[in-house]
Amino acid sequence: MKRRKDFFLTVGMIAAVTAGGLLFSEAAEAYQIKRILRPAAAIVIGANEVVTFDFEDPNADGSTADSLMGGQYFDISKTFILATASDTNDSPLLSRVMAILDDDHTVSLARFSATAGATVELMAIEFVSGVTVRSGITVFSDTTTGTSGRIKTITIPTVDLAKSFATISWKSYSAFNSARDNAYLFTAYFSATNKLKIERSRVLNGYRADVYYQIISFDEDVDVQSGTKAIAGAATSATVNLNAGVECKDPTNPSGALIACHTVPIDRSLLFMAFRAGISSATTGEEGYWPDVALTGTGNTGNTLTFTRGAATSSYDTNVDWFLLEFKDQSYAQTGRVANNATTTPSPGALGAFTLGRTLSTHSSSFIFSGAVTSNVTGNDELQVRALLSGTTALTLTRGAAVTDNNINVSWFVHELPPLKVVQPDGGETLTVGTPYNIQWEIADELKSGGACLAPVAGYHALTLQAYVDGGWENIATGVCPAAVGNTGSYSWSPSATLNAKNVIGNTAKVRVYSQTLGVPPARPADRSRSRNRAPPHR
Repeated sequence: MKRRKDFFLTVGMIAAVTAGGLLFSEAAEAYQIKRILRPAAAIVIGANEVVTFDFEDPNADGSTADSLMGGQYFDISKTFILATASDTNDSPLLSRVMAILDDDHTVSLARFSATAGATVELMAIEFVSGVTVRSGITVFSDTTTGTSGRIKTITIPTVDLAKSFATISWKSYSAFNSARDNAYLFTAYFSATNKLKIERSRVLNGYRADVYYQIISFDEDVDVQSGTKAIAGAATSATVNLNAGVECKDPTNPSGALIACHTVPIDRSLLFMAFRAGISSATTGEEGYWPDVALTGTGNTGNTLTFTRGAATSSYDTNVDWFLLEFKDQSYAQTGRVANNATTTPSPGALGAFTLGRTLSTHSSSFIFSGAVTSNVTGNDELQVRALLSGTTALTLTRGAAVTDNNINVSWFVHELPPLKVVQPDGGETLTVGTPYNIQWEIADELKSGGACLAPVAGYHALTLQAYVDGGWENIATGVCPAAVGNTGSYSWSPSATLNAKNVIGNTAKVRVYSQTLGVPPARPADRSRSRNRAPPHR
């Protein structure tokens, strides 16, 4: 697990500005988180098939006094949701919960059962800019003829697969059968730049399913690698070599030849995955084929994805579709693995500090069998884990049951996104001494409270604007507050010929903006390259 105690003070985004000449530097950030909202308590579905959670009226009492939104509804084109569930029952009818963003303030949690036992943790992740979210629902039939009940190929608007990933959730319809859970395991991957393919390994009469999918695309500053990995036959693990291993999908032709992967900084990475068991007939102990995945490496260089499952049978593969996101800004990730845990609350221990309103988590889990695989004919309740981030250092993992021979591994990622980005300058601008230039930025909702600004933006964080000239940061302005409420701001700067006695004319300069409440950001790591950097021109 990586820790950096000072990260919660990290607020400044660096961009470029030039003064008195055609001089260039780094590009601005390309996305900005607005907020991540969570219910105040886990959602207990109880004896219901569908439960709706309203972020504007969480208690469903007709009053917005308890609103989590403050009257600011989601922009659904920039918002996606993540839900994790645990259940005290084993049946996938009860434990498979489909989470749907219905509109700009409500989420529906649906399953095919009215038996109590399922509990859900929910996150809604909304961006100010730089992200496009598309979502939909598809229905899988129970036909056993051809592949229509097993594979769906959905036409979508063309997306940049080097900056996009997909998530899915689903609900099942069949009667419970612990030897047929494989009919309710789905993966999602891109088969073309305009095709999302959702697949399961098996279909049976009566085994219909509804699947909700979300496609999240970033404009810049996020690099997505993806692939499909099989844990084959008698193996209990498989690895993806990120150090130039030819195991990643080509983002321009994902159904074509594989291309070389590349290593990632562990403290800037986040992983999403889905899996299906390659089982075409009834078998017991199916949950033993469910994998977890960990990112490991040397120091901060992540060079291996390791997929681990508890069971190994020569006839049964496990197929995993994965998306590995590398953030090229000042976001910060922590990751780790709870191994061989026998409790219902496998603990990762205290994390490095994070800010809840802009931090999300993902995880995956696998069984460890000390007995025969076939003796464990049930396991959804022991293997499905829900995750809750709380406070500033806590990740709580919970499963519905823990029984002998069903210890689990849980691999987890916790990722904090930056609270502020510089929009302009964007790199490559030419500024003229004495001519006003608007420095522009966007902020997360976190910077709207607890700060020193006065009306009409009371509580907003006052900002410091600085330029990097001749080896040091010099103030452009301090105590800057936005002119109006919202997530954007600007400051008109008329560059002078000198800044704190340093010559500006002809020099390359960078601009950063940071919250005076949170403090000066640390320097950007030297090895962090930018996708829109421009080389200085010849003069």
